[in-house]
Amino acid sequence: MEMQYAYSLCDCMEELEKIESETFGRAEYLYMGSYFCDLYFIGISQSMWEESFSFARRNKKTAVLVVPTPSQRNMEKLKETICKLLRENGDVLKEVAVNDFGMLRFIDGLGLHLSVWCGRLMSRETRDPRYPEFVQSNKLSQRMADGTLCGVRVKGLELDTLGKETAEITDKTMVSLHIPYTYITMGRYCELGSIGLPPEKKFRLWDTCSRSCQRFWNVYRNDQADFLKYGRAVYAEGIQVPEGNIHRLIYNGIFDKIHNLEKEDSKAERRRRT
Repeated sequence: MEMQYAYSLCDCMEELEKIESETFGRAEYLYMGSYFCDLYFIGISQSMWEESFSFARRNKKTAVLVVPTPSQRNMEKLKETICKLLRENGDVLKEVAVNDFGMLRFIDGLGLHLSVWCGRLMSRETRDPRYPEFVQSNKLSQRMADGTLCGVRVKGLELDTLGKETAEITDKTMVSLHIPYTYITMGRYCELGSIGLPPEKKFRLWDTCSRSCQRFWNVYRNDQADFLKYGRAVYAEGIQVPEGNIHRLIYNGIFDKIHNLEKEDSKAERRRRT
């Protein structure tokens, strides 16, 4: 099978009109939504959703809706948003990536015959570059050998690193690989989400999303590994795309966003010096 290419605007959909990437140009699929934050997902405005799907239509991209794992508090709102998006954009929205078993069954229960992917959060194995074995063991792939998971037909499995089990995935299941940021871990809190608030109002799980992740993030260096804390997620950079049983590469738009800003800052600094 010929390699497929995708561009992900997940968790950075505000960058939609700023895309200037060769990777985007060759991408057949456009990923929308969020992998890590249900508050971000339900906080996406109707106008932004409409603009995003119109953008996909104009650029002849197949839209993929990425659904985060919801909290109990936000579950009904998340479901309502999903149903509305699927109902209004069926001409371009053909695939859904889910990140927990509950959403897998919910999407299947809608009876819309969509292509469903098991998102990157459904593989819980270690993928930390500080360990010598910087690979996922991909145990979930063994449960999907017949092309189903919990009785639900799935199109494929999303991964961040590749282990030897990947070669054992049958032709009934596709494999997507996220590049160039590797997801390492995540938490329930977005520590920068309450920036500017007094101490007694910080770190409230039930507060609405302030979109702080679009303006602020942290970079850490630990044991000769670089980490990015963006919203609720922690990423590492620098994974090499290996040869192997990979059907789709998903390029993370957050990488372009951050590196473009770094270039602008560098140019501004040079102008100040001259």
